[in-house]
Amino acid sequence: TLVVPSVIKEKMVAFIALGSKVSGDAFDEEDMSFLSTLANQSAIYIENALLIENEKEAAKTLAEARVREEYTQKLEKMNKELVETREGMVKAERLSTLTKLSVSLQHEINNPLTSVIAQSQTLLLKMDQDATLPFTFIRDRMKTIEQESKKIRDLLRNLANITEPIIREYMPGVEMIDIKASSEPDENTVNEQ
Repeated sequence: TLVVPSVIKEKMVAFIALGSKVSGDAFDEEDMSFLSTLANQSAIYIENALLIENEKEAAKTLAEARVREEYTQKLEKMNKELVETREGMVKAERLSTLTKLSVSLQHEINNPLTSVIAQSQTLLLKMDQDATLPFTFIRDRMKTIEQESKKIRDLLRNLANITEPIIREYMPGVEMIDIKASSEPDENTVNEQ
């Protein structure tokens, strides 16, 4: 029996085992040279097959890494877009709330303020025209001014206490925050009236 090793980098990866020749003759130097070349070629073939397999694995790993990287980049881009969209929505909501609040304040403050100004102007005009105005006339105008001023004060207190605004349609296409309904009146406001 003859054994011829296939060696790669000083490591045996295979071997060729042969029985005796069919002719019964011994293996000569030419046979040994052929078998040695065959064993070396086998070792090279095995080494190449292993290298190809390693290359395939490396290529597969690289491809998977690229896919993961692309997926990660897409997710990061989507996340960035979501954050930007969310920030835009928050800004838009703030602007919308400020617009509604502005409409509400203009409506709620202008009504009593108009009354205060009208009563003050009436009182001043009458005082300029008649220095002997009846006390009841002056008192009635001052009471109206006081009541309307308290409405403005209470409105501003309610505004400070809003936790969950209630939105109402002021006119078609224009919404406002219902300041009176959006908060609980505080005890001081109730007691002072």
